[in-house]
Amino acid sequence: MLIRLKQGEIDIWTPSKINLFLEVDRKRNDGYHDLRTVMMAVSLCDRLRFRPLHENRFTLEIRDFLGKQARSTELPNDDKNLIVAALKRLQVRMGISKGMEVCLWKSIPMQSGLGGGSSDAAAALVGGCIAWNGRYDEALVTSIASELGSDINFFLEGYAGRFWAARCSGRGERIEPISVARPYWFLIAMPPVGCSTASVFRRLEIPEKKYCEQSVIDALASGNLSQLQSGLNNRLEAFAAQESCWIDLVRDCFRKLPANGSFLTGSGSAWVGLFAAEATARSCAAIVRSRLPLATYVAQSWSSPSIERQSQSMNTYVSSGTCLEH
Repeated sequence: MLIRLKQGEIDIWTPSKINLFLEVDRKRNDGYHDLRTVMMAVSLCDRLRFRPLHENRFTLEIRDFLGKQARSTELPNDDKNLIVAALKRLQVRMGISKGMEVCLWKSIPMQSGLGGGSSDAAAALVGGCIAWNGRYDEALVTSIASELGSDINFFLEGYAGRFWAARCSGRGERIEPISVARPYWFLIAMPPVGCSTASVFRRLEIPEKKYCEQSVIDALASGNLSQLQSGLNNRLEAFAAQESCWIDLVRDCFRKLPANGSFLTGSGSAWVGLFAAEATARSCAAIVRSRLPLATYVAQSWSSPSIERQSQSMNTYVSSGTCLEH
């Protein structure tokens, strides 16, 4: 994520993610699933602005990417929203009674498998920690992230400013950075109807024979596009297709494009095409929109400095958080 401090406010641009590989190993006794996945951060971002308050209250204003205010029925702005939940959990752990005003510009579509809710929660933990504490407390933030959701820790990591990808396991909270030799472009197509993660997992049947992610990891490290294409796999694809008829329609549309492979991300319903060049991805986006009523996004593999490095650069302007109070 990218963090900016300006006039007593903190602005954070936080990326989405795609799953280049996803395999489910077993269902655990706690109801979650053990999985193995290769995730890459991409440049389709949400933007959040944080302003700390002296009084103990929280407000969340939600706008879409055009700046229009979103209806509360589209995205909750109360405790059901992971942004508010993350801030309140952080507030309790820090032992403070201050509140926060948050404005969210929403670009990452919901129920897409792109991790927008987890990414926003990660930004909330970072923004709240810096605003209230005057510095980034990595141990505290990562601990809360593990409690809140499976993918949040991924968005708190960063690979020294390189393209950020990782092998994630467990519920998704165990992160192992992966070397990425080159940038990639992605065409993300979002159907008009999303997929419920819970519903897709209820349909899931786990086979005895499992796929292996190593070929994808090796391909990213070497920049071998054809090897990467052959390793793309998502165990949830067939079950997401049972949940939404759009999955098969979009997959068939992408098979006719000059993409270097395409795949479902997460539990859907977003479908992603892999490209070596931006121009090809953009021309294919126009083709997809002419054939199906889909929202399309062209994104690049994401790179940014680590959160720790960015927060250290703010120390000149932030002293115990006092300059952020109002």
